[in-house]
Amino acid sequence: WSDRVETVKNLKAAGIQACTGGIIGMGETWEERVDLALALRELEVESVPLNLLNPRQGTPLEERPKLDAYEALKAIAIFRLILPEQILRYAGGREAVMGDLQALGLKAGINAMLIGHYLTTLGQPPEKDLAMLESLGLEGGEAPIPK
Repeated sequence: WSDRVETVKNLKAAGIQACTGGIIGMGETWEERVDLALALRELEVESVPLNLLNPRQGTPLEERPKLDAYEALKAIAIFRLILPEQILRYAGGREAVMGDLQALGLKAGINAMLIGHYLTTLGQPPEKDLAMLESLGLEGGEAPIPK
């Protein structure tokens, strides 16, 4: 952890914007989730991807129960309250964890999302994401970088 924090500090010192976040649902406590959000605020990162653990066979966390969608929504809201100016980005696992409740994450504080496929798993078709945005009166596009 300390090496990663130092890397972010070095990026910031060099004038490079930082994007760093975490994975929710690995067995962490609510206090640890809040601590992560507070640490990211202290580091003044511009973009925070929130991955939602999607337990995969053959990985050390394959036996973890899938995160409850409403628990994920609470975590998203807490991150938004602690990080009001940052880009809070839906990332891996959102389809598997949130299912039909994905749009609620956008209401709870998500203001950007990765679309399409991820590094090791398939995402939903971008057209489905764009339709979800449209149903909320939102538009897709490139996320602005906070100043």
